[in-house]
Amino acid sequence: MRYVRPLMVFFCLAVTASSQTFTITDLGVLSGDSGSQGLAVNSAGQVAGCSDTSQVLSDLCVGFLPGHAFLWTSSLGMQDLGTLPGGSISYANDVNDVGQVVGASDPGLGNAFLWTSTAGMVPLPSLPGGDQSSANGINSHGETTGFSSAAPSGAIHVVVWTADGKIHDLGTGPNGADAYGLHISNKGQVVGNVLNPLNQGFVWTKASGARFLPKLPGGTQNPAIGLNSEGLCRVF
Repeated sequence: MRYVRPLMVFFCLAVTASSQTFTITDLGVLSGDSGSQGLAVNSAGQVAGCSDTSQVLSDLCVGFLPGHAFLWTSSLGMQDLGTLPGGSISYANDVNDVGQVVGASDPGLGNAFLWTSTAGMVPLPSLPGGDQSSANGINSHGETTGFSSAAPSGAIHVVVWTADGKIHDLGTGPNGADAYGLHISNKGQVVGNVLNPLNQGFVWTKASGARFLPKLPGGTQNPAIGLNSEGLCRVF
């Protein structure tokens, strides 16, 4: 994956705040579980996440305890998405506007999955020789980003899966540093992070490849956490 350091232009937008009323809804847990976490919501109000047997917040949905990915809708409530064959743990990372869910499930070190209401949970392919992967973001076209390990070094690569399930390797960070994709826009832009060893955010496009996002003066890391349809990134 090619990295260039771009000249960045910063601007501010004045936003007028308006009064809004919010309500809170308890989505519950799957049967037999004690905790749940919503990790993504789409424009229809569907929520994807995980539910497990954790008793403390720090253990929730981190893969230490048996638990399953879920999709919550206002009509059906919390639906258990199950696991890949032979697995006991799964978690959902994102849901797009047509209700497709992506995440990861065991067995092994974890395998990326795509869930649809028609096909259920199906595995997404890893890179050659890879033994772990995760699907982290999906756009409305069914394109997915995340990561996969690859032989021979076992390094973590940024990947994109097309809507028909084919995997494309976007590479690692500089000097083979582990990297992962987090979100993908409807234009195919990918935002993610390089671990070198601190999180450094990047944005990738087909035209320009990967570009590091700038840090604030004196900053040591700037992990990217979001991307909108116009290519604007959220970092912290």
